[in-house]
Amino acid sequence: MNDTTSCTMTWQLVLSALLAASSSACSADELPVRNVGNTSSELELTSPVTTPILSGKARFEGRWLGQTEDPLVRDAQRRPMDYAFPSGSRQVVLALALQGDVLEGSITFGDGVPAEPEAGVPYPPGVNYGLALLGNIIPSPIEGLAYPLTDVDADYGTGAIDEVVLSYARFTGFAAWCALQPALAWGDDHYACVQAAAGAGGGVEADGSRRCTAYLADGSEEPVDCDYWALCISAGPCVCDAGGCAVDGTTSNRVYLQLSDGELRATFPETVVEHGGLGEVRFQHVAN
Repeated sequence: MNDTTSCTMTWQLVLSALLAASSSACSADELPVRNVGNTSSELELTSPVTTPILSGKARFEGRWLGQTEDPLVRDAQRRPMDYAFPSGSRQVVLALALQGDVLEGSITFGDGVPAEPEAGVPYPPGVNYGLALLGNIIPSPIEGLAYPLTDVDADYGTGAIDEVVLSYARFTGFAAWCALQPALAWGDDHYACVQAAAGAGGGVEADGSRRCTAYLADGSEEPVDCDYWALCISAGPCVCDAGGCAVDGTTSNRVYLQLSDGELRATFPETVVEHGGLGEVRFQHVAN
C-alpha cells in the first residue's frame, strides 16, 4: 500500500464516521418542522400587488388644495401678488371623483361662512353690483360654498394635452335667496321681484346702501335698493313666474384643468372677483 492509497482510505473513514454521527444525532422525528406552503400542482399563485398607473381623467381624482393670485396686481419682479377673498382666505379646494367615465366633484372658494339670505335684501350683503342694471350679473363666488362641478363636453376644450373642462352653475349660491323673493307681475306675463323695469338714481345712503327710484307701470315712483333692483331686473340669479321665484340653474362658469408633473393648474374664464377675473390657481394633491 502506497502513501496515496493510505490517505484515501483515511478520508473515507473520516467521512463515514461523520455521516454515522449525524444520523444518530438527528432522527427524522427530531428534525424541526418548517412550513414551506402547499407545493401541489393545483396551487394558484397570487400576483404581486402593484400600484396602478393612472391615466386619463382618473389622474384628476382626489382632493386638491390651491392658493389664489391676483393677475392685475404685480410685485417689483412683475409676479402676480396674492389675492384674498373677503374673509382673508386664499384657498380654493377641489374634490374630484370619477363616476364611470364622467369626472364630478365640487369646488369651494375661500373658507368664509355664507350669509343667511333675506327677502327684500340684496345678496350677499355689502356687494355693490354697480352697472349690472345695464346688463348681466356675474357675481363673485360665495365663500365657503361647495359648488357642484360637472363634466363639460369636449367641444368646449382648448385641445391642450392633459386637459379637463368642468363647470359649475353660476348662481348656485342664490338658490335659497331666490326662493324668498316675491314674484311680482309687471308687463305682459312678466314676473320679477320688483315691479319696475325702469328707474334712476344710485345715491349712497348713510348706512352704505345705494338708493334708486323705481318707476312703476301706473306712473308712480318708489325707492328701491339699487343692488336689490339689479338682482331682480337684470339677467340675474332668479327666474320668476306666477308660482314664485327660483334660481336660474342654466348659466355656468367653466373651469379648465391641466395636470402636469403632479401639479394641477386651473383657469376660470367666467369667474370674477371684486375687480376682475380670477387668475390662474395652482393646486397640490393633498388626499385621494
